Amino acid sequence: MALVKHGCNYYGKTTTRSAPFAIFDRQDLLKLAVELEVPVPEIYGEIKKRPDGTLYTTKAQRTGCSMCGFGVHLEKRPHRFDMLRDRNEKEWAFWMYDIGWGEVLTYLGIGWEEKIPMGEQLQMNF
Repeated sequence: MALVKHGCNYYGKTTTRSAPFAIFDRQDLLKLAVELEVPVPEIYGEIKKRPDGTLYTTKAQRTGCSMCGFGVHLEKRPHRFDMLRDRNEKEWAFWMYDIGWGEVLTYLGIGWEEKIPMGEQLQMNF
């Protein structure tokens, strides 16, 4: 309803938001990318189709802040921090050692320090 009321660009007293693709769901966007043969950013991998016809990406399903740990306990390894290490080891080391994310993951019982070979990984879907 907010999209209908305010459009894709919203400027409020405390919030400014731009969501030009908000009217499309993930399947719409993936289908369009396939049909137009648009290059997909490396972080998402390739677009594939499940037996039921649902499209998905072989790497990240969604992106956001690279250090966000929300839901990481539900992911199998290699998880998002393993993939961050593979993409950008300096950034990974900063978050894990300098900022202390490694201690948090250890406390939660989530492996992170041993390097995991990267393969085709599907992140959890919401």
